[in-house]
Amino acid sequence: MPLFNKSKVQSLFISIILSFLLITTLLVYNYFAEDDIKHLLVLVIPLFIFSFLTVYIYLEFYVFKRIKNLYRDLIPENNKEENSLVSTSMDQLIDDLKKFSKESQTEIKSMQEKENFRRDFIGNLAH
Repeated sequence: MPLFNKSKVQSLFISIILSFLLITTLLVYNYFAEDDIKHLLVLVIPLFIFSFLTVYIYLEFYVFKRIKNLYRDLIPENNKEENSLVSTSMDQLIDDLKKFSKESQTEIKSMQEKENFRRDFIGNLAH
């Protein structure tokens, strides 16, 4: 597993934003309460770690696993490359599903035409 996969980078980015918001909130609190800020800033590191782990676990085990399951369930194995990574982009998933749907519709239409031909052929033989 790579050191910086997509879910870790996204988790880190969201955690940095949450920590920045927390620091801003603490600074505003300190300005109005005129309290010692040192003990409040000590909370930033554990909260950053907690938010990183929470976001990472959510992204990895909920969102990405569900997208991987969608790929596995909706797109057959013969339509995707063997060693390709599952994309977590919803646009890519939608494009793949549209492509699969179009191929399936073409196959169904072809099968219906063949069925009609067989039916007509058997009907002609019967007369």
